[in-house]
Amino acid sequence: MAKSSSEDTPDRADIKEHERLAVEAIRSDLEDLREDVTELAQALRRHGRLRASDLGAEATRRGHEFVEDARDAVFEMREALTEAQHDLRRSVRSHPVPWAGVLLGMVGTGLLVALLMERRN
Repeated sequence: MAKSSSEDTPDRADIKEHERLAVEAIRSDLEDLREDVTELAQALRRHGRLRASDLGAEATRRGHEFVEDARDAVFEMREALTEAQHDLRRSVRSHPVPWAGVLLGMVGTGLLVALLMERRN
């Protein structure tokens, strides 16, 4: 049997009410989602700030370590150069003739190179 128009009306009203409730549920879910995304964004910003702070502290610590290592290396080089200077002075004082020969040889080589360069020009 066919339904009368009075029987169709409650069914349509039920469907419309169902649709309205579904739309409200979707709107409510979207609002909850917006709030969750906002909270997530805030948490990510906090995490980013903390991470940046940690990285800054690590960079500062490594920078200080680098400066200390460089300072130690310069100190060690200074000591090595001072020791080499003392060794050279002792060697020159204990063997002056060979060192004079080396010095004269270097001066002679420099003069020879200078003369050859002048001839080329």
